[in-house]
Amino acid sequence: TDTLLPVTAFDDAVGLMIFSLCFALAQAFASGDALTVQAIVLDPLREIGLSLLTGGVMGAVLAFVMRFFKSKANRLCLMLAAVFACVALSEMWELSSLLTCMMLFFVLSGAELDFSILLTVGIPGIIYIIARSAGKYFGAFTGAAMSHADPKVRKYLGITLLPQAGVAIGMAQMVAASDLPQTLSAQVVTVALFATLVYELAGPVLTKLALAKAGEISAENLGKKKKTAAAVESTADAPQA
Repeated sequence: TDTLLPVTAFDDAVGLMIFSLCFALAQAFASGDALTVQAIVLDPLREIGLSLLTGGVMGAVLAFVMRFFKSKANRLCLMLAAVFACVALSEMWELSSLLTCMMLFFVLSGAELDFSILLTVGIPGIIYIIARSAGKYFGAFTGAAMSHADPKVRKYLGITLLPQAGVAIGMAQMVAASDLPQTLSAQVVTVALFATLVYELAGPVLTKLALAKAGEISAENLGKKKKTAAAVESTADAPQA
């Protein structure tokens, strides 16, 4: 778990950076404009750099201000204000609000999964799921081996990286809101949402099994959780005085 938490955050950040570069290429090809260094390299790098800088500055400011507010209500208000500020600045400066805030869009986008399109993008969807799973597992395995990480990290880290949700959906939403052809954007959104559905059904189960196999979740702790849940349930079912 000590390795999983920072790797998960870094994974999302790298994914958004690669997405920014590929998205710029896709827009250039779709519009038929000439491919220039400015359009496919400098503009995406500017967006990535300024987004990271804006998010970093806002995070530093928020961390400093939080020292003067101890209650959960005040801190929640500060965090919400920081999120809105990041989004506003991203809109003003044409940056990536996703990369700046790492916001989740699952509730907003979950209803847009068009099952009728799955028949036309079934093979790309399956290829995406298989390729992503293989990339996560073997990439984590290779990185852990190169860094001489613990054998448990090498064996199980890739499995715990399989769940996919907010960031991927947010990137799909950016495609849907872009000027790319509607057929292409609909396919991208459908594949991303369908893969998210699959990964969010299977991913948490596989993550739990991997953490248990790695010894991060002991049988004793699982037993305690079950006993606690049973005690709470029996208390709830007991007749009230």
